[in-house]
Amino acid sequence: MSLRLLARELHSKSVVVLWRPCVRHVCIIPWSSLEAPQDWGKDTISITRAAYADCPLAQITPTRRGTVIETVARRFFARLYPGSRVEDPIPGHRCDGRRRALHCAEYDWLFDGRRTQCKSAQMCWSESKGTWRANFCGIKLHAFDDLVLVLYSPSGLHLYTHDCKSRLSTRGVATAHSGLGLNMYSARGMVDWREAEGVLLKKLRQCGLFITQLKTSNELVVAAVQQHTEQLSLKLQRDAFAQHPLSHMTPAARGILLQHVVEEVDLLSHPGSAHAGSTVYNSPCDWHRDGLRFECKSSRPMWSHDSWNCLFDGVKFGQFDCLYLALDSPHALHIFRFAGSKWISSNGMAEQARGKQIRVHGPAKETNVSVAVDVITQKLLSSGSEHVASVVW
Repeated sequence: MSLRLLARELHSKSVVVLWRPCVRHVCIIPWSSLEAPQDWGKDTISITRAAYADCPLAQITPTRRGTVIETVARRFFARLYPGSRVEDPIPGHRCDGRRRALHCAEYDWLFDGRRTQCKSAQMCWSESKGTWRANFCGIKLHAFDDLVLVLYSPSGLHLYTHDCKSRLSTRGVATAHSGLGLNMYSARGMVDWREAEGVLLKKLRQCGLFITQLKTSNELVVAAVQQHTEQLSLKLQRDAFAQHPLSHMTPAARGILLQHVVEEVDLLSHPGSAHAGSTVYNSPCDWHRDGLRFECKSSRPMWSHDSWNCLFDGVKFGQFDCLYLALDSPHALHIFRFAGSKWISSNGMAEQARGKQIRVHGPAKETNVSVAVDVITQKLLSSGSEHVASVVW
């Protein structure tokens, strides 16, 4: 279907379509005209988000939050044992012989010469299981001597030492490179987070020794948050997406919503097609249409080193027929039908379980995210991808 025919079809569905005066004539769809965002806001109540409404740690990304929690735990142990030596880890080398960066060491710090690993997990509501859960992952027993677990809950941070044996579980083919997991759940139907927290903390006490609880207002937590939020990368990210309508959402929830948006755009552009609807969680592809399997991967530009870049992770070629890339920019969601192989890269040892990556960089030293998005768009187009539509906020 041509874009002009698509426009008429969208108009017949009461969707306002604008046309951007540029060479590509990309279809522009207002965010407010789509059903997926409205249904999401109407039907999805985030129990987790409500529980963490006033928590400062909830305002930063999970990756950065993990770094903050590690910093808090290390400083607490240094303060608790002032006569001990708490030092940076020895990075060592990767399996291919290359030297690791300090932040890529297999453990987090040395405590009187003993390798100490800190793993944190957020207490979250699982809609599919109807329980609160906390999942610690990436536990590689060969890489450390002592294991510290930190449960992040609405009441604060709960620090425990682990016996390196209890409740550990394998993760199938991913175990070799991703390590073991420690998964804990409250009783099904236990919605109150305070009650569920007590259950999870009891299970942690059965695995090791309770050390302390730190509220998010504790000076160690406040100082660590401030330290890690003053970095240039986070400042650029925060400023760029300050007005973004989905800034309040976690990356996981945002990814699911954007998948539904792309699916709706695909359906609108193929009226009368045999649409099978969304597939179940963790299935090989995201939806089916006309006998074809469709997958959607979304990414938000991130500032890394000296440029903005988009990373679409976990792409398992062979499990779908068509791949959509959703580039979540500050001003619009740019939807591409991916083609070519120029930007595909290996995922290292994790590739067998997690698939490949698609990474596209903006220009070096260019801090303007809009300029970077235009360059990333041109790179995708130059390798054969099709810019299907842009959903403007």
